Amino acid sequence: GVDLTGNYSLTFFDAHGENWQTAALDWNADCATVTAALEELPNNVIPADSVLCYKSESTDGGVTHGQDSTVEPIYDTAMYVHSKYTLAFPQNPGKLQQIAINKFLDGTRPTLFSDEATSTLGWQIYPNGFIGENVDMVPDLCEDVLVTLSTDTAYHLLELPSAAAIKLFKKCLGDGNGNTADNVDVYNWDFGDIYNPHLIKLVDATQDTSIATTDNSGDTDIDYALSRYPISNLCADSSVATCHARNPPGFFAVTYFDGTDFRVFSRAAKDYSTSTQFYVYTTKGHLQMVNEESAAFTTSAQDTASNRISRYYSNIVHLTNSSEVHDGYLGNVDCETTTVGVNGALDCLSKNDYVMVLSTTSTAHNAADLAANPVYPNLYQVKKISREPKSDDYDPALENSDALRYQVVLDYSMNTNFVWADGKASATDTSGTFYKFYPPAAANQYEYAGECSHRGLCNTKTGLCECFPGYASDNCGEVCNTSM
Repeated sequence: GVDLTGNYSLTFFDAHGENWQTAALDWNADCATVTAALEELPNNVIPADSVLCYKSESTDGGVTHGQDSTVEPIYDTAMYVHSKYTLAFPQNPGKLQQIAINKFLDGTRPTLFSDEATSTLGWQIYPNGFIGENVDMVPDLCEDVLVTLSTDTAYHLLELPSAAAIKLFKKCLGDGNGNTADNVDVYNWDFGDIYNPHLIKLVDATQDTSIATTDNSGDTDIDYALSRYPISNLCADSSVATCHARNPPGFFAVTYFDGTDFRVFSRAAKDYSTSTQFYVYTTKGHLQMVNEESAAFTTSAQDTASNRISRYYSNIVHLTNSSEVHDGYLGNVDCETTTVGVNGALDCLSKNDYVMVLSTTSTAHNAADLAANPVYPNLYQVKKISREPKSDDYDPALENSDALRYQVVLDYSMNTNFVWADGKASATDTSGTFYKFYPPAAANQYEYAGECSHRGLCNTKTGLCECFPGYASDNCGEVCNTSM
């Protein structure tokens, strides 16, 4: 086996983008040590007793390569994972840049090593569908509707308990393509389709649905003694295996109605019982497929194992032609070079656009497409979209080709792997497609995080919050008890 030695530090980025570096951590530090180092950062950057951590590590000498194929977003037997940390920062609201690892704690000399002659030591950092937000763009609770999830071969499904719930849900979904003129039914809604599916957010309702009881008169009573909670590995006390997940975060799902079922592209049903109920939040924004003929991928079927692994959990998505329908098309989707209606383009992308990437096809969405999609999809922002120099990174035969040069750089790493294998005609091709999210108007958004917790004003001369009456602490985040 491969032995590791040395230490590293974590770099945490607060909601303002300021970076904070922890003290040195041993390469095999436990969760208690990691959380202590994060919570010891100065200026109360991360509140005490707030970090949640779960560590899993290989104990079998690499027989399963340190991975569990049932839970890993990307499972590859060519990759050996020694330790995996899952971290959450529930008391640091707002959109946070993903943390970074620093292995250069001695100037330019590395302090983290493997005993290999040629080191293959690396790390991967990614958000797995649960990203903080400054502004909630899917904020509308669908009142009196609870859904469950089930599985099917090519899709997962949203299940609603009654015809009345279905009617309410359709009304909540509303418009799906930004054009209310083609809405249907008395519910004034769109079915949605693979070109314009509905973006929703699901929140586990276990802790609320489990405390309701019905008496002999048919009245519903709330009995807090009967409360149950979702179970999580992410615990404030890292010495326990599981704990109650009070007030669990929501996650995105993408759905459309095929006339019979509400189909879901992502795979959250694999993690939940078919009896788990969810609140549903909807949006007045909408998703638009950008171009089905543009294949978005993170790795290629022609990659060597080392190249493939180096591209896992990257924030760079490559583009090429997904079929031969439009000869000479190279997969570009940028607004500078794209004309809507040409080469299959339905839309285009610019810097700072919000996007999702999903594997799907209009003709034969299958189990491979479903398996390629993340369990919990992220909503990304485009940070760069470009045409890069020619390269043979993916296939030496393409060294002098214009193919594979277009790429999109996202604000977070991808939590799945889309494989390009010569286009959608290939059974092994699971390349994805970009979807552009048009946020709702500001009046239909909810600003979740802001300066001084929206409970005070920032004095820009001193850099301190001046809290409104009734609030205190550095960020005005504490409510004061006042007596009259």
